[in-house]
Amino acid sequence: MIPVRMSYDPLVTFISVLPAIAASYLALRILALRLFQFWWIQLGSLILAVGIGSMHYIGMEAMKMDALMVYDPTLVVVSIILAHILALIALYTRILVQTNEGSHSGWRIISAIIMGSAISSMHYTAMEAASYYVVEGTLVDHSMMPHSSLTIALAIILIVVVFVGITMIGSILERRLQIAEEAASERIAREHTLIETLADGLIVIDQDSVIETFNSAAATIFQYNKADIIGSQINKLIPKISYQLLLEDAQKLNQEIIGKTTEFEGITSQNKPVPLEVTISEMKIGSNPIFNMVLRDTTERHLLEDQLRHAQKLESIGQLAAGIAHEINTPVQYVSDNISFIRKVFTGILNVLENSKIVMETQTDETLEDLKKAIKKAKLPFVTSEIPKALDQSIDGLERIATIVRAMKSFSHSSGDQMKETDIKEAIETTVTVARSEWKYVADVTCDFEDNLPLVYCLRDEFNQVVLNILVNAAHAIEDAINANQRDKGEIKLSVKKEDNCIAVTIADNGNGIPKEIQDKIFDPFFTTKEIGKGTGQGLSIAYNVIVEKHNGSIHVASEEGKGTTFKIKLPLTDNNET
Repeated sequence: MIPVRMSYDPLVTFISVLPAIAASYLALRILALRLFQFWWIQLGSLILAVGIGSMHYIGMEAMKMDALMVYDPTLVVVSIILAHILALIALYTRILVQTNEGSHSGWRIISAIIMGSAISSMHYTAMEAASYYVVEGTLVDHSMMPHSSLTIALAIILIVVVFVGITMIGSILERRLQIAEEAASERIAREHTLIETLADGLIVIDQDSVIETFNSAAATIFQYNKADIIGSQINKLIPKISYQLLLEDAQKLNQEIIGKTTEFEGITSQNKPVPLEVTISEMKIGSNPIFNMVLRDTTERHLLEDQLRHAQKLESIGQLAAGIAHEINTPVQYVSDNISFIRKVFTGILNVLENSKIVMETQTDETLEDLKKAIKKAKLPFVTSEIPKALDQSIDGLERIATIVRAMKSFSHSSGDQMKETDIKEAIETTVTVARSEWKYVADVTCDFEDNLPLVYCLRDEFNQVVLNILVNAAHAIEDAINANQRDKGEIKLSVKKEDNCIAVTIADNGNGIPKEIQDKIFDPFFTTKEIGKGTGQGLSIAYNVIVEKHNGSIHVASEEGKGTTFKIKLPLTDNNET
């Protein structure tokens, strides 16, 4: 302590702090940007040394006293060099910590000690460089002279320990913060990778229906670049979805969309429709919930389903082929027999006519006797009564053949993917005719159609397939019941009527019924209770897909084991149906 009165200029003292703050910021910035090349580290340590030196020497200039302060230029340079070297070592130690090559806590302590040493070494070297000369006539205050060097030393040690401790604590906190930031960055990167590598598309929308997240799978489905679609409205991709719609559904007790897998139609960047299977979930973040959508392109699945339905139809026709052939063969056989009969008796009739001609020309007893013999041989009374019967029977057989052929043609006719106005009565009658060989030996089929049924917009061939599948299943159930109970023929009842804004088709049988424990599974793909080779388990699964998913209708089953089963199909009517 100088034995003269002195004070500090507050402004200059404040200014002296600024170089140290600026130097610390720049050095830490270099570390944060991981600029670990040689010249960057040299620059960082030099900035620290200049900052520390500037803080010290500007702070010295803040002193006001009646004494002259003179610096030793050599020691001034040495103080800066010493600060530079120690700061350089401290920075390299910090680099070891940041690159995990020196992740042990000891390296952080060493770095803190070296940095503290850089500051204190520079300070004491700079103090040694300063000399003070008291101005002549200045009153020296001997009371300000140090009485104990030990007190001063202890004070200095205490200050150094405090600064070193603060530095160490700061280093530890910084390391923990860095570890937390690295863990957070790693978690974010992992979640980003997870989202990007999902096989299904993922879209997240905010409260304004704006797309916030759009992963690579979604970009592939909609054929957009992510940068082009993020920030757009969701209805650009899926017109029937909006935030308001999802919010209203989320507030319902029985949600229809949220948490369920629903079919929607999307629009690609080429403005082409794409069928989607979408599962939507609600996420509550902040005051406004947001929604995420997991979606997949079902184009290929629909193609496979169409192929499966076509295969099922061909399989049904194949299974019915033998029965249909028999149905056609029976009338063909008696038409053939009748024609053979007519051909045979026609010879006798020709003989009678020939003899009649001779009698008319000659009119002799001999020719008259020949005519009588020809008439007797031709059995004209019998022939004249049987030929009309044979002709009627043949015409009836040909009409039966024509009916079967027309039914087969109608049943096998494809409606494509276009819904058309369909006469449900005619469609069901056609299917019953085609399936006749399946039910005629085991059941009687009755049809009850309400008068003035409206035409229904539907996929006719697929609806026919549904009725056929249920009708054949009913016949098989009755056949099983007959075999088990040795009972007589069963009964299958079909009824069609209008209910509310729907056409209701009911198919009931009195077969052996469906066990209660499997009734919930009958619409599952490949589920069957039939023996191997008699069923694939696809019939009712296809029926559910056709009625519910393609026609927005419904199909329900009511069954009691041992008593029978009833299927009820409802097809919605549109305004066009009503007119």
